Amino acid sequence: MIPSARAVIDWLKPEEGGRTTLPLGGRYATIARFDGQEGWPDEAWTLVTALSAAPDDERRRSIATVHFLVEEAPHHLLRHGNRFELMEARRVVARGEILEGVAVQPDRPTAAEPAVRPK
Repeated sequence: MIPSARAVIDWLKPEEGGRTTLPLGGRYATIARFDGQEGWPDEAWTLVTALSAAPDDERRRSIATVHFLVEEAPHHLLRHGNRFELMEARRVVARGEILEGVAVQPDRPTAAEPAVRPK
């Protein structure tokens, strides 16, 4: 299962380089650049946003559930307070912040959480 997080997204105005039309709600997927992300742009990752509603035209703000498109992505970037930019090519169209991050669950038990063995 691919981890997800809640985020606030502020869409830039067209004169700031943003989109002329805002997403109508539903899913929107594009490349994201996170604060502290290593290897940009050679290691760019697609972020999928599930917008809870279309952004308000005046405030240009959305609340969304976000997740990376693939399991191999750097899910640790979806931590509370981390900021990101949504890109269309090399143009920033929105800026966001993770509101509620998620802990990535390990596939295998750790030493602190031993596996339960049948008797």
